[in-house]
Order: sequence, then C-alpha cells, then structure tokens
Amino acid sequence: MQNGIEPVSLIPFRRRLSRAPVAALDHARILASSGGLGWQGVHLEIAANRGWNVDDLMLDGHFVAINIGDQEMRFEALVDGAWIAARMPPGTFWINPEGVPFSVRSDTFNRWAGAVIDGKFLDSVLGRHYELRGGFAIVDDLVSHLMRALVIELENGGRTGSMVARHLIHTFVATVALRLGVPAAELPAKGGLTAHQLQLLLMWLKTDLARPITVAAMAEHVRLSPAHFSREFKRTTGNTPWGYVLQLRLEQACKLLDSGDAIGDIAAECGFGDQAHLCRVFKHKMGISPSAYARDSRRRSASMTPSPTISPPLSPSTNCS
Repeated sequence: MQNGIEPVSLIPFRRRLSRAPVAALDHARILASSGGLGWQGVHLEIAANRGWNVDDLMLDGHFVAINIGDQEMRFEALVDGAWIAARMPPGTFWINPEGVPFSVRSDTFNRWAGAVIDGKFLDSVLGRHYELRGGFAIVDDLVSHLMRALVIELENGGRTGSMVARHLIHTFVATVALRLGVPAAELPAKGGLTAHQLQLLLMWLKTDLARPITVAAMAEHVRLSPAHFSREFKRTTGNTPWGYVLQLRLEQACKLLDSGDAIGDIAAECGFGDQAHLCRVFKHKMGISPSAYARDSRRRSASMTPSPTISPPLSPSTNCS
C-alpha cells in the first residue's frame, strides 16, 4: 500500500501474436511495486492472488518470480504443447526468459514476488549478451537471498536509498545471469540474421508445419539463444518468429483450401490445434472464415481468376518495423 492507494501491476505482459499489452494481474492484490522508486533495469512487485489462468503471454524482459509464501505453489504449465503439473516450494523460482511465450493455469492462493529484468540492462551489467534458462521450482540460495533483500527494500519503501538499491540490483542481476543463465552466441557482424540462416530456417519450417514449433527450436536451428534470436529475427524480417510461422501456416491453409481439402484435415496438416483454432485464427487474420474463403476460391476457379496468397517476408533486406 503506497500513500493509502493500492498499486496496480506494471508488469508488461503482452499477447504472443499481436504484442498487445495485457493486464494479466488485474485481479491480483499488488502489495508493493517499485514503479515509483526510480529503480533502473529491474521492476519488482510483491503480490498475492488466488488463481491465474493466462494463455500465450510473453514479456519485454526476463521474468524471475519467487514463492515468498509459506505454502507450496501448485499450477499447470503448457510445455511443448502439453499441460504439465508444476509445484514450487517456498523460496524456489520460476524463470521465464525474455521473448518466450507461456501459458499457466492455477486455482490456488499464492504469495510471490516477481522481478522483470530488462534484457539490455542485463547485457550491459555483464558486458555481453546472456540468456536465462527457463524453468519452474529452481533452487538457488544466493539468488534467493539477493532477491529477498530487494523485497525487503521494497517493503520498506526504498528507505535505505538509491545507492544501496542500485548496488543490490546490479549484484542481483549479475548473479542471476551467471548462475541461472549462459552467454549467448555472438550476433552476425551487422546484426540480424544472415540470408543463409534465414533460408535454412525456412526450409526446416516448411518440412513439417504440422509438428509443434517452438521459438527455442527455431533459435537452436540457427545457433542463437531464444531471446537473441527473437530480436534479430524481428530486425531482419519485420515480423516475430511466431508471426512468421503463423503466416506460413495460413499460406499453406489457403493453398489446401484452394485444392478443396476438408477444413478439419487442413487444421491438422498446418499445425493448428483443431478446426476451431484454425477458424478463429483464419477469421482474425484474413477477415473471412475458411469456409467462406473456400467458396470464394471455387468461384475464382470457375472464372479463372487467380487466388490470393499470403507471402511471408523471406529476404533479410525486408524490414517492416
């Protein structure tokens, strides 16, 4: 509680595909927030909430959350297309690296502290690019002590002063990176992905659009860390990795609709969860339903009018941002 007014969450959650901001913690009680303290590089919140059900969210920054309650946190998380049960004993961490989407669902009461570490700030502290390893129920006593020190400073309203907060933040960020992260691969000399990297990635993606495709797998294919890959992919193509995959899937769906394939079969072949998922995404991106597109395609064929396609950016020189 600050000046008698309970703060609202400032954690920058976004939709994975649209990148639109989401107030994912509007139901939570935010007990304290560093938003007004002038902290650089890290935003910290202490919160309590019962239940959390979110789908396909991501953050502009690394998210490090610690269970500061006295009860085990229990929830389900979507990992590689399957829901798994996760448990976090008191004092353990959840790390969600920058640019990596996540989905979780829970109906239990939780008390936690969450820090968003700016990726560029972390890199500046270490002097090179680091990527954090994601996971649940991570145990690290040193990181725990440092984050709890920041929590105490926040609970006290930052009374110790900016110098102590600055040193705590730098030590916390460096320790998180060195103990729970790895140095990332170096960027190409001029930034972005090379034409060869992009072509290899496109060939790999098109071999099987039906399989689950993760940002981590795409990054590994071109030997970059997920967050680094996401930034450089956007720099190169003007699109996010997930937006690019979605374009490929929609392009293939259009071709199969032109061929007269059944919508349910198309959904499976193009990597959508089911027919309803395909219809929802198709209508959102194309402005019409797959069945309406198929009817228009038949009319176009009858009149010998070429059908439109979706063309994802393929050239490294294309930048739509």
